[in-house]
Amino acid sequence: TVLCTVVRQTLSPSGQCSNIAVEASDDPADPESWRVHATAEGFAEQQTICVPRRLWEYPLLQCGTLDDGCAGKVDFGACSGYNEECLLNECLCRERLTEADERFAGWECGSFGDGCDGILDFGTCIAAGPVTCNEDHMCIEEEPAAMQWRLMCEPGVTGRWWVQEVEFHLDGACTSAVRAFERSMSSGSYSREYSVVQAFDNDRSTQWGSLCSGCP
Repeated sequence: TVLCTVVRQTLSPSGQCSNIAVEASDDPADPESWRVHATAEGFAEQQTICVPRRLWEYPLLQCGTLDDGCAGKVDFGACSGYNEECLLNECLCRERLTEADERFAGWECGSFGDGCDGILDFGTCIAAGPVTCNEDHMCIEEEPAAMQWRLMCEPGVTGRWWVQEVEFHLDGACTSAVRAFERSMSSGSYSREYSVVQAFDNDRSTQWGSLCSGCP
């Protein structure tokens, strides 16, 4: 591997290159295979170019750093496993965990790394109805979607119940309104002018009024 290149040029700047690239290829016949390893910029009679080692030159090294030969470092990153340590640029497994490890107590589903290069399988959720595996690796049975939703004034009102607008949202913060409930119905409306559709028209100037007054 070339680590330094010396280029001596003519004395006149008009005959010098202001941007020299040192390239290398494993397949010179392929124009796409040439890679830039180092560059030198500016006009000079002599350019001494340090060619640093590159990451791709060490496909078998896994972690840590290595002197690049030009006062820098080649960084191979950290080991991916949480129970691995880097020794001489190689990831070594300190302890490979199993599903019986106490840190996985109560896990019912999903998969997780064994601390090294393996995957632990905690199985899939089995239930009579819809069920999912949540981020805590617990099986959660999904509630089936309701066909209808309704609002009840359980304590009752002293006069008529007046509602300007009703919105159903898909999130707990009420920021994602859904309009799938446009086919609405009520237990009765005060008049056609105050029908139940007025509560779903996105207009605060209209309102629905209940048929009954002093509803129980």
